[in-house]
Amino acid sequence: MHDRAGTIVVVFHDFPLGGSERIAIRLMNRWAEMGRNVIAFCGDLNGPLVSMISNKVEVVACSPAIPRAAKSRVRLAQALMDFLKTRVCDVLYAPGNFHWPVLTPFGDLPEEDRPTVVTQISTPLYRHGRGPVRQIIFNLKTRYRLRCVDAVIA
Repeated sequence: MHDRAGTIVVVFHDFPLGGSERIAIRLMNRWAEMGRNVIAFCGDLNGPLVSMISNKVEVVACSPAIPRAAKSRVRLAQALMDFLKTRVCDVLYAPGNFHWPVLTPFGDLPEEDRPTVVTQISTPLYRHGRGPVRQIIFNLKTRYRLRCVDAVIA
């Protein structure tokens, strides 16, 4: 982890039994063991994986909660932007494709005003059965959502 990574914020919608969430929690716990200040920012504390989070990781849940629903990732993105106006964040990590819409507003910030943004590719970018027009639309949306990303883990 880069020396600038004193404070790492990992964004979660909630804590379902997903592989990406499990990996992110393990990474958070390890970073916290290494002495990093790690914050799990979530829309909702629901889900069985919440019990995996180390007590060395600060958990910040939205109040009121933002459960999964239509447009909930847009609301989560705004809540995260508001939170980061009050807290120092050197690295922002989004664990997988599901969380990419949360990163969209960070693309509007000047590079010097945003944290280093890292995300994970958690599902295939090219899916069998997705027609060429749908694939082009998916590619354009992905490019737009990830325009602020500094590093991608695959």
